[in-house]
Amino acid sequence: MEELNLNQNLRWRQARVFSCKKRFIIVVAGRRWGKTRLALWRLVVNAFSGNDRVCYYVAPNYRQSKRIAWGVLKQLVPIEARCRSSEQELSIQLHNGSIIQLHGADNFDSLRGVGLDFVVLDECYPTEKVAHFSLAPRLVSIIFMNFTSLPSRGVIGKLFTFEPRTAATSPQTN
Repeated sequence: MEELNLNQNLRWRQARVFSCKKRFIIVVAGRRWGKTRLALWRLVVNAFSGNDRVCYYVAPNYRQSKRIAWGVLKQLVPIEARCRSSEQELSIQLHNGSIIQLHGADNFDSLRGVGLDFVVLDECYPTEKVAHFSLAPRLVSIIFMNFTSLPSRGVIGKLFTFEPRTAATSPQTN
């Protein structure tokens, strides 16, 4: 098989996130920043980085996973690199044995029992329970997780909620 070109044109902020070597990355950015596309690209690159890797993309529900990510994922994975694709299972198997599969957080059972190499939790505000109950016991085997969400929602919103300071609560500056 000939060599595949996996280069993408990323904006500098996306490239900075993409090249980060941290195990957990939280992306807090507005609409149209490219959070989902960047997360899917990391998923694809991770699937190609070794043999027999299991990579999941998890959206709040299965339907949303299909609507948001399936089309983009099919664009990102070259046809010649695919061993098989399944529209019903929302999965792509690569020639190196790796599997990329899309899931919904609304079906906890679909997330249990599989050893994962890479997980993306996209739009994680409704998926808090998934992270705690279904994925947390397997964090040892997960190399990278990417949480993306709108800044005002859920866990991410709670982490980055800023209250306006009044003169009484503002630090003194001299």
